[in-house]
Amino acid sequence: MDNAQPERDSGGDRHLVESVSYKTLTVKILRAENQRHFSNLIYRGCFVTVSLPTASTKTFRTKTVYNFKNPVWNEEVTYRLPDNVKHVLEIQMYAVSFLRTILLCTIWLDSHFTGNPMSKPGAEKKSKLLMDIEWSDEDEAGVVGYHSNGIVVAAPLADLDVNLEKPLQRRNVKDKLLNINGSYQESQTLRLKEPQKLRFYINRNLETDLEVQERRKSLRKVLRWYLRPVKWTVRGVLFIPVAVWILLKCVLMCPALALWRFLINLFRGQYSLAGFWNGFKYVVFLRFLGPPVRMSLTVVVSLIRLGYKLWKEPNYWVLVKYIGAMLWHSVKSLAKRDESDTHVTKTLASIQLDPLSGNQKEKVSLKIGKDMVDLDLETNEREEEELDVRMEFDIPHEEKEFLKKRKVVVAQSLQKLLGLKCPLKPDQVPTIAVVASGGGARAMTGLLGGLKGLQDMGVLDTVSYITGVSGSTWTMSSLYRDPNWSKQSLEKFINDEKVQMTKKLSSAFSEEKTKYYMKQMEEKRKAGYMQSFSDLSGLIIEHLIFGKETTYKLSDQKEAVAEGQNPLPIYTAVNKKEDVMEGEQRSESEWCEFTPYEVGLLKYGAFVQTEDFGSHFFLGHRIKKLPELRIPYLIGMWSSAFSLSVSELLDFVIGPRSKSSKSENDSEETPTAQKCKKDKEKKDSSSSGLIVKRPVSKMTSFVHRLFGKRPLVTEIYNYMHGVFMHKNYDKDPRFLAWKGQQDQTDSTQQEESQALGLSKERHPDSYPNELTPSDSTLQLVDAGLAINIGCAPILRTERKADLIIVLSYSWDIDPLAVVKLTSSYCKSHEIPFPNVDGTLPKQEAYVFKDEDQAEAPIVIHFPLVNVTFRHFKSPGEIRRTPEEIKAGRLDANKYRTRYLVYDKKHFESLVDLTHYNVINNHEMMLNVLKDAVRRKMEKTNAH
Repeated sequence: MDNAQPERDSGGDRHLVESVSYKTLTVKILRAENQRHFSNLIYRGCFVTVSLPTASTKTFRTKTVYNFKNPVWNEEVTYRLPDNVKHVLEIQMYAVSFLRTILLCTIWLDSHFTGNPMSKPGAEKKSKLLMDIEWSDEDEAGVVGYHSNGIVVAAPLADLDVNLEKPLQRRNVKDKLLNINGSYQESQTLRLKEPQKLRFYINRNLETDLEVQERRKSLRKVLRWYLRPVKWTVRGVLFIPVAVWILLKCVLMCPALALWRFLINLFRGQYSLAGFWNGFKYVVFLRFLGPPVRMSLTVVVSLIRLGYKLWKEPNYWVLVKYIGAMLWHSVKSLAKRDESDTHVTKTLASIQLDPLSGNQKEKVSLKIGKDMVDLDLETNEREEEELDVRMEFDIPHEEKEFLKKRKVVVAQSLQKLLGLKCPLKPDQVPTIAVVASGGGARAMTGLLGGLKGLQDMGVLDTVSYITGVSGSTWTMSSLYRDPNWSKQSLEKFINDEKVQMTKKLSSAFSEEKTKYYMKQMEEKRKAGYMQSFSDLSGLIIEHLIFGKETTYKLSDQKEAVAEGQNPLPIYTAVNKKEDVMEGEQRSESEWCEFTPYEVGLLKYGAFVQTEDFGSHFFLGHRIKKLPELRIPYLIGMWSSAFSLSVSELLDFVIGPRSKSSKSENDSEETPTAQKCKKDKEKKDSSSSGLIVKRPVSKMTSFVHRLFGKRPLVTEIYNYMHGVFMHKNYDKDPRFLAWKGQQDQTDSTQQEESQALGLSKERHPDSYPNELTPSDSTLQLVDAGLAINIGCAPILRTERKADLIIVLSYSWDIDPLAVVKLTSSYCKSHEIPFPNVDGTLPKQEAYVFKDEDQAEAPIVIHFPLVNVTFRHFKSPGEIRRTPEEIKAGRLDANKYRTRYLVYDKKHFESLVDLTHYNVINNHEMMLNVLKDAVRRKMEKTNAH
């Protein structure tokens, strides 16, 4: 059992400093048996590699044995492991021929697993890889200083100074690269002709190598780099016309001719089975290929219209010129990050660095060609320095102070609104949150009307949190520039935004604006940030909602909540984790919240100050401070709905793929059967420590990269870089390591896998070596690509929302779609939430609550529907004149997500609709508030 001491008291979960014991793990690769391959006549030899990134940055490789069927190695590797970290060995077996080397299989093996791994499960004569794993009997000296919150672990940070005191005197000596794998700034330039001092930031308990490398250009890579534009141009010139020709011929001509032939035959009285079949084919074509055909025709018509405008109005050529220049500048900026693709590095000399002790000095000598270079190494440990990453699941101290002040405002508002005889005590005040959906300009405009409705009813002052996704973050960013916005009439803000949102879209692409965009993106790059296409979209949105350059930052919103005068804003994005496993693409969305106080990923319990988001971190310490990003760049990240993969784009155009029969059967299981299945999965997971991955072919990998990769994501330096996963992380319900498993159709194969402890898990959470802490950057995209409402932040146990008011402006056929997705998310993560299932008639408001779950919040959901608004211009006031009746009939096509601006009529109509839907359900809202107060008081009295 680890000895742990609290570092600081923040309430709830605490940030701990664990006393860690070290053990020695010895892995011995013995032999392989019954190896088989479809081309085993070509592949005559094989070797095995072993890596353990939590203990060493090096990859151990056995010798190549030229006996493919039954190779024998008898080689071993030893690791020194801290016992509070999740250690998973990655073992790969390769086959060797005269021409190439291929990967046979990859095995992920928990270091505590006992048994013989199996390289090819399901074969008639099972292929086996035999190993021997031994632990040392006695623990080594304990080391105090591992920071942990039970999910992630940060080792002690040390500074490694490398001094070159005696430079070489030869004239032809060129600068080299000094590389330390696993450190911050792995490679730095070593100038051999002058004294120099280099500093690396390292995990001193990690085994690594100090290498001197030479960097040179590769002719092959240089040619590939410079031929990329030619390749893309040729592909575009050849692919697009061919694709359009095939589409027009196969999708349009064939069904049309079939229908024409069927009608002619029917008119002539020559009705036949063949004619009926041709007509049926036409219906099939319309059903499955109608959406892409319509989209293709829309694109063609739009291009014809654009060409006509360019031909008739020369000013459009100027617009196209600057848009092209702007996009080209973005492409060049992104390309600068990949210039290293034209270079290769060659290791000239290396020396192993074993785990170092704190505050020690050492001298090493490296032979580079005919020269001997002496380097002085000095290690300085930062034992007393506090982490800059807050590793706790509890909310920060500043938010707790905000809630104390906000509860006073909420208690007074509830007393006035509900007619209570006396104000509520602080522990009796329910936590109420407004959750707004995404939807671009539609969501921004709709949220203004919804908030105005809550304000007119007096409900807005009872709200403690407002969360936003995508377009709703535009409204929040605009409102929170005023420190007292909720205390003023929202009519003024609506009128101001109407001026901004009704201007011409072309004003965002003027000569002046395009120059401004390019200048701002270049300044961001010089500040040290990576660039992405979302930067450009954020600057365009800045023009649309603010109308001018704004220096406003997210941390500046602290002033708007300093006295609890407004609800606390929470903005959302998701970090996308992609994985290809045995030919299947799997994705996981990790919720990231942004408040004026902190930014962090919820499932890892790791947060940084808002001012430090985007800076460079290593092992929980801030190494390099970057200036805080302006709010437009964050808006571009929060609303980057264009960060779609090709498969998601096809789902968007054609419609989502149908569910498998397995999923349908699962939904029909009884609660007892589901519980038994869940218990069985937990049992299987607890006993399994082995995952085998068969390599996919190059074509399969290419297809998955083509259809699954997101080319337009926002990359931000990972503030968790260098930390490891805790040994018990997979037991936490925030991670789905044992859920979402894939059933095996072959019962024999399933029995064999269970007998060997072979895990069925294929969720990305199952691989600790590939989770977010191992990444150098975060891949942040629009949270609407996961769930189009941001309930996840306010469903945290530490916030304990009692009532959730959902203002949804999502473009869904089912008005309950976003709430159903949230309910499913909560079930899989064991979060209390009302059950939302089935279909309900379309109405302006829905209430969901679960009396059996006291911890589940009450949810009142306002979808974007036009039910009674078409007949009433305000509650109880019927429409009578033709103008009033016409105003109640909104054209839904005018509010599609692709429209970034509206005309004044449509802007006002949408605000009126969303305002009406809220105030028309005044009695329902009051009843829900009373119910929330009652349940909160019952819970308080029960405790």
